[in-house]
Amino acid sequence: MKNIMIAGASQGFGHVKAAVNLSHALRKADRSNNLRVIDVFDYFPTVLRLVAKNGWSYTSTHFHKGYSRLYKRSITCSKSLLFGEIIRKYGVNPIIAELRSNPPDVFIATHAMALPLGEALKKEFGCKFFSVATDFILHSGHVTEGVDLIFTPAKYERALNGRQLQSFRRRIVTTGIPIDSLFARSKNQNNLLKEYGFITERKTVLVSFGGDGINAIRNVNLLIELERSGLPLQFLVLTGKNKKFHAIMENLFSGNKAVKIISFQDSVSDLYTAADFFVGKAGGLSISEAVAKNLPMFFVDRLPGQEEFNVKVISELNLGTYTPSYEILEKKIRLLLKNDFRDGIGDFDTIARPNSSETIAGLVLAY
Repeated sequence: MKNIMIAGASQGFGHVKAAVNLSHALRKADRSNNLRVIDVFDYFPTVLRLVAKNGWSYTSTHFHKGYSRLYKRSITCSKSLLFGEIIRKYGVNPIIAELRSNPPDVFIATHAMALPLGEALKKEFGCKFFSVATDFILHSGHVTEGVDLIFTPAKYERALNGRQLQSFRRRIVTTGIPIDSLFARSKNQNNLLKEYGFITERKTVLVSFGGDGINAIRNVNLLIELERSGLPLQFLVLTGKNKKFHAIMENLFSGNKAVKIISFQDSVSDLYTAADFFVGKAGGLSISEAVAKNLPMFFVDRLPGQEEFNVKVISELNLGTYTPSYEILEKKIRLLLKNDFRDGIGDFDTIARPNSSETIAGLVLAY
């Protein structure tokens, strides 16, 4: 039996969900493992915790250019001094004290903010220490002294200096971003469409702004126009934890048989299997899920920083594109329908890793 701690940070739903996905895969691989998933911000004092959890979304949404510059500057530093010191001061000591009687054998970080904790735990307890990149960018926040392996998507941008890349090259392992293991299962799309009350003559659009539904409301008018476009489409709208967005969608489309509105679900693999393409926000986990089901992607929103890199990677692979206005989105969808999904779409197998969580779990347990 191994004591395994997986730490995310609630700056975006995908980082914590990736940790949960890994915990499921590790438990499936060996049910004797003692697993624990934490959010490092939960160990902060109340005010600092609220700022850490909520301040980033407000800043990234309302101060787009400034946040983008700050993010890109911070990921090229050898260490993010400000955030690293905050984690060390407020997060590390309470967790070490809590774990002293039963320390972890393995620590896995699914967010850069958790790496200072992993570094400290390895020094204190000698545990194995792994880092997981949950966006399509590998940067200084993913590497630190003592990390044993760094798990990455199949394709990604790099923001490491030459010395960092040379030092950590042999520890970098391509696994894919950890998604729900159910994405590896094959299901019949037509049967799922019937379950949702849809018809096979229309193409099905999965609309998602991630588990938290960030920036969903400001894209409502775009969705209204797309539904009224006359295109042969039907919509699975995943509203996530955004209750206001869900209420707006219900008010607009209640009784519309071509629009099914779905609140937060732990498992979304059936929704992706039923869909023909994806419209929404460019989160690393959402992209990995869409790629696993061969869904072309249209990004109507992206957060500054990591999601800019996500869009860049996916666009270069011709698997998706940034469509910030309705006019661009409709034009791209019409072209996709005209070409019957054949022309201009890259090879999803280049980066699809539907068994990513199981792959990481196997590497961790064998290390």
